[in-house]
Parts: sequence; structure tokens; C-alpha cells
Amino acid sequence: MLFAFAPIVIVLLGVSNITLPYDVLVYSVVLYIVIPPAAGVVSRTVLLRRRGPGWFEGVFLRRLKPLSVGALLATLVLIFAFQGEVIVGKLSHIVLIAIPLLIQVYLTRGWSTGWRAGSGCPFRWPRGAPSSERATSSSWRWRR
Repeated sequence: MLFAFAPIVIVLLGVSNITLPYDVLVYSVVLYIVIPPAAGVVSRTVLLRRRGPGWFEGVFLRRLKPLSVGALLATLVLIFAFQGEVIVGKLSHIVLIAIPLLIQVYLTRGWSTGWRAGSGCPFRWPRGAPSSERATSSSWRWRR
């Protein structure tokens, strides 16, 4: 669904006659959708190899969790502090931006839940349920 996000945004913005340069959309997708998961995969792989799973889960993740929550909250505060008037003034545009996000969440959740329920799913419930939640980005808590 991440691959479909940019085309859905382009279609919805085109329908509402909102001009968005493609380079801005590409930069945004790379900066906010591609780089964070790639950095997570690389750091997890490197740290697990160098320090082991005990250190990774016991030390690294415990130290990272407050930083990540703080960074998320700071990002939201900054967005609303600098763009509050724009957000309130152009609420219809915000709704048009929210539509592809909702489509992504519901389709990914539905697809992953249906796939997990199918007979060919290699994951059992303890792994499949959190995987579908993480895939939709609707739950950021790690569960086992």
C-alpha cells in the first residue's frame, strides 16, 4: 500500500485542482516513508549482530522508546505551530489528504487480516496480528 500512496494522492489532488509539484511528493515519500523503515532495518540488523538480542531489546529499545515518542510529539507540535492557520483555513484540503491515508490503513488491515486468516499464512496469531497493525501504522506499540 505504500507504493499506492503517492498515486492516490496525485489522483485526489488532481480531482480537487490542487497543484503539487511531483518532486515535492517524491521527496516527501522518500523522506517520510522510505528512509525511516530502511534506517530501522539497517540499525536493527547491525545492532543485533554486534550486541545481540538481549542488549538490543533490553537496552537499546528501552532508551529509544522515550526519544521516539518525544520526537513524534515535537513533530506534531511544530507542524501545528507553524501550519495551524493553513490547516484550519483549508480544511477541505486536509480531508482530501486524509482520504488516501484512510484507504491505506483500511485496505492494508483488511488485506493482512484476510491473508492471515487464509490457510496459506505462515504466521500464527501471535505474530500475524501485530504485523497487520504495524503494516497499517495504526498501532506503534510493540506487542508479542
